[in-house]
Amino acid sequence: AVARYAPRALILAADTVVTLDGDVLGKPATPAEARAMLTRLRGRTHRVLSAVTVLHAESNRRYTTLSDTAVLMRPYTPAEVDAYIATGDPFDKAGGYAIQHPQFSPVARIEGCYAGVVGFPVGHVAEALAHFGVTFPPLAPLCAAFTGKPCCLATT
Repeated sequence: AVARYAPRALILAADTVVTLDGDVLGKPATPAEARAMLTRLRGRTHRVLSAVTVLHAESNRRYTTLSDTAVLMRPYTPAEVDAYIATGDPFDKAGGYAIQHPQFSPVARIEGCYAGVVGFPVGHVAEALAHFGVTFPPLAPLCAAFTGKPCCLATT
């Protein structure tokens, strides 16, 4: 639909899912779904996949890349889960959680891209745009400013 109005545009799309035991955990629709997801994730390692696609509308050229991060959840309590659900935050988040939520803070450790777990893997976005000639200044400082965390790009 966007291409019709801006045929020369580069269109960026991204989405994130959580996978655990071969199941895809999207965004919970109800408090019960959020509770079930968070209970299942508690104390376990899962993967967060954030896909990024850039489309050049006029030529229909596209480039897709994937951020894949292993995430270990801490052993939070059922009371913490209920309090987090009461904030309303889980319902637009893959897996029912936000790594960056300051009160819940559900994650013990990650191996991979923090920005990818947030849902906007800065390095992968830059990689996709670079295939269409878009360049950026050094990304590690930008990524660190976006996330408030050290950038995984700084180590590569």
